[in-house]
Amino acid sequence: MAELTAMSISGWSFEFVEELEPRRNDDGTIEARMPQHRYEDANSTYVHQYGWGPFCKFSVSGDWEEKSGVYVLMTDDKFLYVGKTTNFERQLNHGIGNISPRNCFEGGQQTNCRINSLIREATVEGTPVTVFFHETDNRKAVKQELISELEPPWNKTGT
Repeated sequence: MAELTAMSISGWSFEFVEELEPRRNDDGTIEARMPQHRYEDANSTYVHQYGWGPFCKFSVSGDWEEKSGVYVLMTDDKFLYVGKTTNFERQLNHGIGNISPRNCFEGGQQTNCRINSLIREATVEGTPVTVFFHETDNRKAVKQELISELEPPWNKTGT
């Protein structure tokens, strides 16, 4: 298969970012991260429904800081998730790609936990997850249009 550098999704031009590569253990298995115990208020706050993990850790390389737009997670043949962000690098590297202990608890970033866990599950099963990005200030409208057209399974109804 030829290396993909860009693609049109529903008429929008998306740039290929990379295939996500979660950190691996010495034996080659994908790390299972459970950061909840490191949260200082763990004894007084409840873990939310997606906060149990396990999670993985990954990051995207390149110069994506301060880029605002819409990103798409997909496999070779299926759109999995459509998200919007005002800072793509921060969203992927420090939000979804590195689940902080606080985000596992009520009031934390449930979506980041849910998507990270799904990425880990897919990659553990051997399904590569790739990321594409479309830079735009019209994030909300583009995201909604793509969710309506693509019906990605990792997006929850009404997002």
